[in-house]
Amino acid sequence: MDDSRKKIGLVLILLLLLLLAIGLFTRQNPELGSDAWCRMLENTPKGEWTAEDVKTFTYYCIGRSM
Repeated sequence: MDDSRKKIGLVLILLLLLLLAIGLFTRQNPELGSDAWCRMLENTPKGEWTAEDVKTFTYYCIGRSM
């Protein structure tokens, strides 16, 4: 009886780890130009922005609010 409970527990732990891994690897970045994307970029240090990030941020996040 103890051995079968250990196997079930191990299977459940492995299943939870698999689900966690799937969740981490399938997480997608917000859609380019969306409010969530603008907020994400606002929280990114400016030194890490690319020229394309600046252009897109200006167009979607600043231009839209004018």
